[in-house]
Amino acid sequence: MQGGVVPIGRLEIPAAGLADGTEISAVLRFYDLKFWKEDQGIARVVRTMTLGDRVKVEAVIDDGPVIYSQFPRRSSLLAGIEPGCRIHIEVTLARLYPKNAGLMVSSTPPPV
Repeated sequence: MQGGVVPIGRLEIPAAGLADGTEISAVLRFYDLKFWKEDQGIARVVRTMTLGDRVKVEAVIDDGPVIYSQFPRRSSLLAGIEPGCRIHIEVTLARLYPKNAGLMVSSTPPPV
């Protein structure tokens, strides 16, 4: 953790209340993520899969790991999202755990 954020590639998760240099484990649940198409986004969509009334989106964060999320098929967040496009990612809630501390800190980013 550095400067009040936990970096996962180019994705930055606010981590107020934790000291710089703290090693963090982050849990991001797919329903606590928002994806939307943005030409200068921080990730690239690898594939989309229809799962009944949901669509699963698989993306690769620049300089980071693969990330998945699911959205209702009629979600406005899916507009223009297709394999190869760039997306932005917003984390609406992250579970952040200092490694070896046994404590949890919830992080909710400030409203945009």
